[in-house]
Amino acid sequence: PLEEGNVAFSYATVQVEDIIERSAAGTATGTASFSSSLLVFSYSQDANWFKDLRLGANVKFYNQGFSGGGNSFSAGKGSGFDLDVGLQYQPIPWIMLGFTQQNALPSSFGGKFAWNTGFVESIPTLTKVGSVFTLYGGKGAYQRGDMALLLSMDGDFALTRSGEPPVFHLGSEWRPNRNLAL
Repeated sequence: PLEEGNVAFSYATVQVEDIIERSAAGTATGTASFSSSLLVFSYSQDANWFKDLRLGANVKFYNQGFSGGGNSFSAGKGSGFDLDVGLQYQPIPWIMLGFTQQNALPSSFGGKFAWNTGFVESIPTLTKVGSVFTLYGGKGAYQRGDMALLLSMDGDFALTRSGEPPVFHLGSEWRPNRNLAL
């Protein structure tokens, strides 16, 4: 935490070795490796000019690569960059609303993945809208001892990809006491 806001960073990586490459007939033609990593810098803060509004952003750096094998894994390496932006709003103490635009940068502003072959891919954007309702406990609508009950709903919308339907999620958390959450 800073005096004004919060800063965080994360790094995730995965590597798979000895991937067996096969011909169309199923004959092993060699082995290959795959690696992928993501470095994220995050910042968030309360919007001092609007009560109960919080703003945040992630700057993301991607690296990915293949090595070994035959033509399909021929030493492809690439890197990319993009930005997520989001906000949270709490209109009343027991309701939290959120909006996130993942991969918000268009290719023309740097939101892309470029391979060493010269091929450039745009990174698809995703809009997420969600809410959490604290029905019992904490700042919930109702109080009942130490019990807490939260209900959450959100949706993912791929607005730039035609024909891709939205995906919705529904969840809940029940805490019968301070030491157990289900």
